[in-house]
Amino acid sequence: MMSPYDARVDQLTAEIADLERHLAYVDQRAVALRLDRDHTAARLQDAKTARDRACKVRDAAGRVREGVSADEPPPRRRPTPIAINASDAAAMLGVGPDFFREHIVAEVPCIRRGRLRLFRVADLEQWAASAAEAPAGRGRDFGVGEFSS
Repeated sequence: MMSPYDARVDQLTAEIADLERHLAYVDQRAVALRLDRDHTAARLQDAKTARDRACKVRDAAGRVREGVSADEPPPRRRPTPIAINASDAAAMLGVGPDFFREHIVAEVPCIRRGRLRLFRVADLEQWAASAAEAPAGRGRDFGVGEFSS
């Protein structure tokens, strides 16, 4: 006959065996979930890499269509300036910096900050339009007008 103490030991041993089986199942499930998580992360990384590659190929194809080499990086888009310095203003008007300084600076409004002078592009365009000569009757049209012989 078993004593109550031995019966309790057997009961606890059976519970420990059940808990060990359950713990083994939980460990197996945790490993499976970890593998599944790692696999999902790897698939996600592969998808991101494929998307990045597809974007690069699409951009390169667009540059080739536009006549730019596919190996060159895309050009940086800079904002259009509303004011430019004197050397850029001279270049915009097609004259040298000395000619610009001697003949044009006095006629175009500028923004001054210390020694810096900035010329608004709109003011330069307006000056060029107003400084343009009439096409005929002025004597400067290659032999046409009052000074021609």
